[in-house]
Amino acid sequence: MKPFINKASLIFDVGSNSGYFSKEILEAGFFGTIVLFEPIPNLMSISVQALSRYSSEKIFVNSALGEHEGEVNLHMPHDSNIGWITAVSEKARSDETISVRVSDASRYARLYRPEFIKIDVEGYEVFVLRPILPLIGEGYRPAFYVELGWGVSNPHWSAFLIAADHLCKQGYCFYLVEESLKEIDLTYLHSLDHTVDVFMRWQT
Repeated sequence: MKPFINKASLIFDVGSNSGYFSKEILEAGFFGTIVLFEPIPNLMSISVQALSRYSSEKIFVNSALGEHEGEVNLHMPHDSNIGWITAVSEKARSDETISVRVSDASRYARLYRPEFIKIDVEGYEVFVLRPILPLIGEGYRPAFYVELGWGVSNPHWSAFLIAADHLCKQGYCFYLVEESLKEIDLTYLHSLDHTVDVFMRWQT
């Protein structure tokens, strides 16, 4: 996956949290622009500070991405696990919520045309991915690195499978991110029962 990141000039880090993914790719030698989307203000502040020593251009957007402009409720964890903040109420571990800004993903995709999009949003990924799908075609085929939350127990799983099928018809291949990339098909995703990281790219 690293070669695809290094070929990109602009990357989206959607659900950037405290900036650990962006830090990893910067330390691996990425010199392009990163646009980081994080709706929790204090986490955004942490990532701004953590990434300040890197010279690459970084654009910080204090917002979630989704299918509309407005607000969305995020469920916050009882403990300090900042990796378990979700807009999927059915999978929440607590009733504590905060309202955060959500922006239309297609608007930002049109503005920046990222070549690589990382999405880690705890089960909300289809709402980030789906608005970008109509933009994909001749001349624009970004690669995606997506954490797929919970598989079939995600209440939005059927919607994600429809989006995945659309990408397949556009010529995308899917790879399970392990020690090396292992190609998978939609049959694997139909029976997925746990969280996995998947890399999706157009097959040239």
